[in-house]
Amino acid sequence: EAGNPNDPTYNDTCVQDCAGTWDGDSVEDCASVCNGLSVYDDCGDCWTPYCYHYAYVPGVGGSGDHSVHYDTNQTDCEGDGWSWIEAGNPNDPTYNDTCVQDCSGVWAGLSVYDDCGDCWTPYCYHYTYVPGVGGSGDHSQHYDTNQSDCEADGWSWIEAGNPNDPTYNEACDSCGTGDIDENNDLNVADLVAIVSFILETSTPTEEQRCAADVNSDNIINIVDIVQLVDDVLGVSVLSVSSNNVATYADLIISGNELSIEANGYVQGIELQLYHENNINIDLIDSFVSGANTIDNVTKIVIATAGGNLTNIATIEGEYKIVSAVIVNQNSEIVLLGDILDIPSDFSLSAAYPNPFNPSTNISFSIPEAGYVSVKIYNILGQEIAVLVDGILDSGNAHTFTWNASQESSGIYLARVEYAGKVKTQKLMLLK
Repeated sequence: EAGNPNDPTYNDTCVQDCAGTWDGDSVEDCASVCNGLSVYDDCGDCWTPYCYHYAYVPGVGGSGDHSVHYDTNQTDCEGDGWSWIEAGNPNDPTYNDTCVQDCSGVWAGLSVYDDCGDCWTPYCYHYTYVPGVGGSGDHSQHYDTNQSDCEADGWSWIEAGNPNDPTYNEACDSCGTGDIDENNDLNVADLVAIVSFILETSTPTEEQRCAADVNSDNIINIVDIVQLVDDVLGVSVLSVSSNNVATYADLIISGNELSIEANGYVQGIELQLYHENNINIDLIDSFVSGANTIDNVTKIVIATAGGNLTNIATIEGEYKIVSAVIVNQNSEIVLLGDILDIPSDFSLSAAYPNPFNPSTNISFSIPEAGYVSVKIYNILGQEIAVLVDGILDSGNAHTFTWNASQESSGIYLARVEYAGKVKTQKLMLLK
């Protein structure tokens, strides 16, 4: 009969799904539940949706800081602090926590960086051209396979970052050499080129940028110049003991002079200055030196031929040091301490406010640490207040306040003494 199970070919063109329906659409999820909601995350881990509480609920599964249970659905879950966590949802606290993304963004992928920093994906390679498969006239390659399916009939599996890859590391063959002009000779011209890249007076090609990064940190700066100086000179400039190599340095601004004070030898510096108006810069005479201004920003590069760098430049005009990279003779970056603005001489600023009631501020600058006396006198020459009587550090704008609330209105005299010099100023108290 038609549809008789005894017929040898009865139902042989379809199968039952997980719900028992012939030729049905029901399927098992990754947890083997028919029509279940569990799915794989990007790491290949099977996740089942569940109800989550961000605080521990006694009597419900979980740990000391949260609770979870699986015997519910989304409708029954959401309420009273409970949240429905979908399978494979990145909001799950441990979603994708068993793998990482490779350099091409694939979770648990096999792509890796080569020595040049290029991201490589493994692929199947044929050393002759195979029609209908991607590649060029002399070879073919495709990525939609795995190693097991690849290696047959002349095909080879090329692992990511494998030196057997014909173009492995091709982007950085000249990286870090310092040979900017690619003439196989390190000379002053290469140093000058790197300086021009730093100062932005010329733009390097990708190959030149790669060659200029002598220490391979992906930054072209004074460190690369100092490291290259040895090779250009053909001698070792590291003649100082390790105890004399700087690890810490301060920048000193004293009047128009800019200098370095360090706890050892410094060989180079790269500075960036910001200024509202034009400034005049006279760099010291050094083995490598240069400056360039673009708009309101000036970059400075200086390196010695191995000697200790102390003085930097004479700069006329107001400016601010935005950044500084200081390098010792081991091509190591020196920790920048303070940027000290030290006055070039003893000066007394105008008191403010003046006239005043009842307090006024007295400010002065001293170029070096020393004994300072600040006293207040009335018009009869009588001393009525002592604001300072002791040793002060050098620096701009030492400020002290005189409170004259107990004095009568009238004219007073502030007397500031430093290093045998005396400066005075009239003060007017108006009540």
